[in-house]
Amino acid sequence: MSEDSRLRSSIRDLAMREAKLLDSIRIAKMGQQIQRRVIVFTKQNDKLVEETGIQSIVTEEEMKQYVDQVIEEVMRKKAITNRTNRTNSGDT
Repeated sequence: MSEDSRLRSSIRDLAMREAKLLDSIRIAKMGQQIQRRVIVFTKQNDKLVEETGIQSIVTEEEMKQYVDQVIEEVMRKKAITNRTNRTNSGDT
């Protein structure tokens, strides 16, 4: 029984590590996709500037940094929600 328990624990640890790795990869990919969309938006904004003559005060790099901040905020909120859900379900 002890070997079975250790095996189950090892499988769980491996699965948790893999899930964290996949989550990190997914987050990085999501960030890249959002940044591409921001670049498209920025270029559209540049066209709007040409049409209206109103200059944006936010650079492309500042937009990318802001996107990174928003993603971090979303991930913090997700982590809090996950901890709350685990606590409420009794899974600690």
